[in-house]
Amino acid sequence: MSRCSEPGSGSLGELDQLLSDSDVVTVHLRLSDESRQLLDRRRIGLLRPQTILINTARAALLDEAALLARLRDGSLCGYGADVFLVEPPPAGENPYAELENVVMTPHLADETVETNARLRTLIVSNLLAFHAGRPVNLVS
Repeated sequence: MSRCSEPGSGSLGELDQLLSDSDVVTVHLRLSDESRQLLDRRRIGLLRPQTILINTARAALLDEAALLARLRDGSLCGYGADVFLVEPPPAGENPYAELENVVMTPHLADETVETNARLRTLIVSNLLAFHAGRPVNLVS
């Protein structure tokens, strides 16, 4: 029997098991009413002490207070944060900045050389088309 299933067929019970068994957990999920605080205090409590949690999706998917408590008391190995509840975090007010077991990036997880090159090409193409009287990607 395959351990893989059709997309969307997993249960929250399986998520709990996954969280309690994993050494690395990465969060890639859009924020919705259903997903807000999906990793709540109880689920963050399921993470093993050696687990590294990485969030490149949305900060509101996690219970920040519960996460900070585990990071501060050393009961969670580490956290990789590319997203924050307030972006950019106000200078001197980022609660993660004081923690040695946190790595932060400025919401650039999707920024690659290829992405930047494609974006620059698209911008120049749009400007040239506009200048030539053939605007593209119009929004009305």
